[in-house]
Amino acid sequence: MKGYTLPVSSHRPIKKPASSSSRTLLSARACANKFKQWKRQFKIIKNQITELAFRRFIYREVTKLIQKNPRLQVRSAFYDWMHSVYVTDMTMSIRRLVDWNKRTISFIRLMEDIRRHPEVISRRRFTYPYKNFMKQYGHRDYERFAKPGQDILDRSLIAIHRRTIVRSQKKIRHFLNNHIAHSNKYRRRQFPTRAELEMCLDTLEILVKEYALLFEQVALLHVAPVIQYDWMAPFRVAWLQEKTTQ
Repeated sequence: MKGYTLPVSSHRPIKKPASSSSRTLLSARACANKFKQWKRQFKIIKNQITELAFRRFIYREVTKLIQKNPRLQVRSAFYDWMHSVYVTDMTMSIRRLVDWNKRTISFIRLMEDIRRHPEVISRRRFTYPYKNFMKQYGHRDYERFAKPGQDILDRSLIAIHRRTIVRSQKKIRHFLNNHIAHSNKYRRRQFPTRAELEMCLDTLEILVKEYALLFEQVALLHVAPVIQYDWMAPFRVAWLQEKTTQ
């Protein structure tokens, strides 16, 4: 998303954590178990977003190939099919990541759980992997998610992340619910615009980079994996063979 960055935790005066009367705090053992659960869930979520980034890369490269070659710029049902399959596939994958169903593992449900229990990823737990002189960088990184000096995550920041992902997929979810998962007889089928789909995918990639730092202490530079072979080899040969006359 061009020119867009997610906010880091505000440097406003520190507020006292919510009291136990308004929010139940987990025990140390419960926090440890919850953190392990979150890490397992995030690994699944990260793999799903990595796959989305990979598919988007493939689609973009094939589209560029068509745009650069005037001979390929013809009317074709194949192009319509390719675009339809891409949009349907991507929107369904996005919906899984923003699924509120309690039986599912989704990005939105992970964020909600983190917001309910910000004490799970404490400053001590987060900075533990940073050794010796790197400890100072651990505290710096933690304050991307917490107010300066605070020992638990900033719940308001997690809420912003949640709202950001919900807004970015709103129109896509509407399209999926009305035309893919169900058939709405009163509305004309209209695909999400490229800008709407791109914005949602950009948001997911930005967020997965943020949470890779939170859960894995990793600065994820690129989400899409680098393909280690010539995946465009099929495009280097003619697809149709000339018929030979006997």
